[in-house]
Amino acid sequence: MDVSYLVWLLCVHRLVANVESCIAVESHVFNFKEGYKLGCVAKQNVCKYLCSRLVIISSKVENLAISQLLSQQRHQANRYWLDAYRNSSSFSGPLHWKSTGDILRRQTYSHWRPGSHDQTKPDGEHCASIGKAESGDSDNGYNWDRRSCTIHAPAICEYPLGHEL
Repeated sequence: MDVSYLVWLLCVHRLVANVESCIAVESHVFNFKEGYKLGCVAKQNVCKYLCSRLVIISSKVENLAISQLLSQQRHQANRYWLDAYRNSSSFSGPLHWKSTGDILRRQTYSHWRPGSHDQTKPDGEHCASIGKAESGDSDNGYNWDRRSCTIHAPAICEYPLGHEL
């Protein structure tokens, strides 16, 4: 079966499709680094099986759609991995989208939890996640936060349509 047909089939039946990508909420949990080491081999993980990536959220519309998708999950987790990470042991280094290398700049879209950049935990919070907001923290019920890359959480996978990964 052609991979592009399989992706289309999953977009129709398993993933949530938007104009630019297909999105799936993965149920398996892993730490951020494990998710990238495994590559495109494990059939039980649709992200890796389709050689997709952790989701990159680039607009308010996309963030709202993903928040709505998360709120409809049967088995909800508190946090889900995003593609963003900091490749630095200092808290002053910028966050990057791991799949593209692009820096998350102030002028690009983001939806950080208030105070999320004030944390200075010794294990280093160098990876980004999206999760349930505390009441009043977010207009859509979910916001982004920095976490230790070693915690285990499910992922939100994205397969960009018409683009190379």
